[in-house]
Amino acid sequence: MSKLDDLMSELEREIKEERQRKEREQKLRAAITKGHQALEAGNFTAARSFFESALAIDGDSPHAQAGLKDTLYKAGQAAEEHGHRREAREYYQALLDFDPDNSDALVRLNAMTRQIRQRWAIGIGGPVGVIILLFILAQVKHFILWPAGACNMPGVGGLLCSPTPTPTLTATPTSTPIPTATATPIPTSTPTPTSTNTPTSTPTYTLTPTFTPTFTPTSTSTPRPLLGRMRYEWVSVYADREGTDEVTRAAVESVWYLCARAGSRYQVAQDHCHLTTPLGWVNITSIEPLFEGEFPSKLVTPFPTLTPVPPRPPAAPTPAPTPED
Repeated sequence: MSKLDDLMSELEREIKEERQRKEREQKLRAAITKGHQALEAGNFTAARSFFESALAIDGDSPHAQAGLKDTLYKAGQAAEEHGHRREAREYYQALLDFDPDNSDALVRLNAMTRQIRQRWAIGIGGPVGVIILLFILAQVKHFILWPAGACNMPGVGGLLCSPTPTPTLTATPTSTPIPTATATPIPTSTPTPTSTNTPTSTPTYTLTPTFTPTFTPTSTSTPRPLLGRMRYEWVSVYADREGTDEVTRAAVESVWYLCARAGSRYQVAQDHCHLTTPLGWVNITSIEPLFEGEFPSKLVTPFPTLTPVPPRPPAAPTPAPTPED
């Protein structure tokens, strides 16, 4: 009886494995088919996602590997045709990371890098450089009056605006002492002179606070964190949203906080954007968003809440001095 049970268990296991194998093959074929459809439609982002899903099912699939290579190279060519050299360079770099022996991707990567450096050098030595110098001079001389909204932006506000001192109001007590003293000597003709002194002193102190500080506590909502995961190894983090100066590099699969979006880049930070200074900008194509919906056009950051300070109670009046004979 036990041998029959063993045979039945082995048969069930083989049937289960065969079913799982067929399901993987179906998923693999579906992902590759959808990837080619998206590639033909010019949707490189979707095509890339489908081919990467196919490789996650079977990393040795030649069809999935060829589809991903074709997608990355065509995406780089499309970005290059539209003048997006940095985006094209990201696609060529991703292709080289996947296929280090791809000579076509290496040639295009070097060409994009050289063109970006040339344009940057021309911009620094031409009108762009003059504009940057004028902007720096205007900021140093405080010729530009920035709006309050720009001054309150985390990280950026400290560079644009100078801190404004906050006046401190202190309650000033008013004290009015009124001393009164009267002495009246009364001589007599008797041998024993008698002198009567009647001093009267009635000091009065009045303490009147002239100011009562009142603060209205305000608060704003804390933004929900927007997170993104790096798609590739050593993704470039740039100093600004359009330049090519690298601040650092991010490892693959690392998760970052997304603080802002400008053009084709996200501004990233290693903690909540309202608690730390963002490190720089990363191309959108290098980040896999971990949130639903579109990136918000405006983020709200919290400001500190002021605590009302109660007024100081008036001091107790000083007792009048005791008259002395």
